Amino acid sequence: MEVLSFNEYCSLQKSFVDVQMTASKGWCAFNQLKKATSYYTDSKNNCSILLFGCVKKIPFFGKIFYIQGFSMKAGAYKELKECLNDLRNSGYIFVYISFIDLYDPKMEIAIRQAGFLRPLGHICCPMSLIVDLNNITSRNRNWRRNVKKAQDTGLVFKYIEKASKADIEEFCLMFKELSERKSLGFSLDPIDIETLLHSGEEFKFFMVYDTDKRCIAGRIVYVQNNKSYDTFAANANFSKQCGATFFMMESIFSWLREHNVEQFDFGRIGPGDRSSNSVYEFKAASGGQPAAYMGEWGYFRSRWVELCYYIYYYCLRKNQRY
Repeated sequence: MEVLSFNEYCSLQKSFVDVQMTASKGWCAFNQLKKATSYYTDSKNNCSILLFGCVKKIPFFGKIFYIQGFSMKAGAYKELKECLNDLRNSGYIFVYISFIDLYDPKMEIAIRQAGFLRPLGHICCPMSLIVDLNNITSRNRNWRRNVKKAQDTGLVFKYIEKASKADIEEFCLMFKELSERKSLGFSLDPIDIETLLHSGEEFKFFMVYDTDKRCIAGRIVYVQNNKSYDTFAANANFSKQCGATFFMMESIFSWLREHNVEQFDFGRIGPGDRSSNSVYEFKAASGGQPAAYMGEWGYFRSRWVELCYYIYYYCLRKNQRY
């Protein structure tokens, strides 16, 4: 593995046809504000793998490496195995990665051959819904009914090409309302969102306004070539009364289709018997097809380290298990 600067990372990334949202320039810059970040490639001269992540030192244990972004050129399974092997032998007690690449059995073989295994518990659901944007008849009746209700109410959809500080602060305020309503346990900082939107053109910002010109819903979507990925969503507490979220998504689908985007990835979904199932049902109403990600993998130097990781996330932080 070769160490890169942020600028070198962004330069090498231009040779990749597909760049996942979590590996993009904007997402790198977004994460740089919050954590010390390291960038790596398998080879500066013949790059097939790019990744970045943060290193944390845990007292009495050692260093852990969280891979936050990953890109791989098609068929680079050998290079993937070698890169993960290098990380495994770099002195870390724990290396963690959560892929949003769609499931590929050859990729899993390379990961396992590098000594990585599924963690004891999953903190991210390894599933998504992929919407074919050319299939406009796939929405269910409830989706269509709510879109019509929003249109009858007079809601207005806008693509915000140059987001102002006021736009961003409004979005973060709505996200705070959403976070409190759904007990997400985190909020968004306007400075972070400004960095995300202004670090490149791949993140698109959309808003929906009511007849009083109040912003009642917002969405940030990552667009790369003919694919797109849901990134952040926010809506005001009263937006459900007028079908604003359905209207927002249908309008985004139309905007993407007009800009030659063929696929929309809803990001992680959480079907099950918990409250998060309602989010899955909303997304499923779009007619999207279920898909599996490569998901979470980890290298643990010992079983004791893995057990401590499990206890930390599920007993101390009380994370949900997937």
